[in-house]
Amino acid sequence: MIETSTSSIDEFIDASKTRKNPVGKQRHVVDAFRTVAWFNFLKRHCGATSTYQMDQRLEIRPAHGKTRECDYKNKWRSYRKGLHTPSPDLVNAIETIYAGGYAVLNHVLWKTLRRDCLISLHSEFWFGELHPETQKIIYQRESNLGFGKTPHRSLNQTQLAMLERRAGPDALACLVILLRQAVENHDGVFAQTVSRRVCRMLLILGPILSAIGIGTPLVQYFEQELLPLATLDGRHYQYGGSGYQSVARRLSVAANLIEGDENRLFTNEERIALRIALLDGRRGDILDSPICLAPPQTP
Repeated sequence: MIETSTSSIDEFIDASKTRKNPVGKQRHVVDAFRTVAWFNFLKRHCGATSTYQMDQRLEIRPAHGKTRECDYKNKWRSYRKGLHTPSPDLVNAIETIYAGGYAVLNHVLWKTLRRDCLISLHSEFWFGELHPETQKIIYQRESNLGFGKTPHRSLNQTQLAMLERRAGPDALACLVILLRQAVENHDGVFAQTVSRRVCRMLLILGPILSAIGIGTPLVQYFEQELLPLATLDGRHYQYGGSGYQSVARRLSVAANLIEGDENRLFTNEERIALRIALLDGRRGDILDSPICLAPPQTP
């Protein structure tokens, strides 16, 4: 199978025949991201090693006596590259066999990444789609009885750290919403603060993003489309050294070595905590300026 996770954003767009800023009926690259993520989630959970096996294990068979109308393996090859978005009927049918694919394909994160969706019109609904524990960080406490539905205009460092410890699609989506809101509200300081947290979370989630086939192209999409929104005084956060791939690789190697020395399998929470500690320099000076402020690159 092709390795979409290491493709550049331009290679990914070319393979999926999408655009970052589509017009008319052209598909958005975010549709390719979510399709490839869905495909790789199912591939892993059904144990397939080829599109032929994907076809055999996931396709709904025709009724007895009927012939198949087309070669479904070609369809799965297209999902592998993000060429076509699966139909709701197919997604729902597969959900009864391998649960979880629907949530991957329709996660709120994909909506937040599309800049053609105005944040002022959608943020309230997007916050409402986040996990309840994530919402507790976002919404203000209105009484001793619990949390209301009024989100904080900005989060303090403690709240942002709480989001980081919940690193995952929900927390990343939340940071993207906060970043875009801050930009729209002309709060450059908070936007830049959030953008640094976005950079850190993409590093923490590196192994997961690679596993679902969108690692490099998704990060490059962030670097080109979202992080520059938080430019302040001519500078915005980006990855130091040789770029994201180099930093992410060193972070994963260090984390894996430490976990190996413990001679046990870490929980997901422990892996996140370890990567945060490494980024903070609390497990040695392993990463040299992984994230830094730098002027935008000129074309």
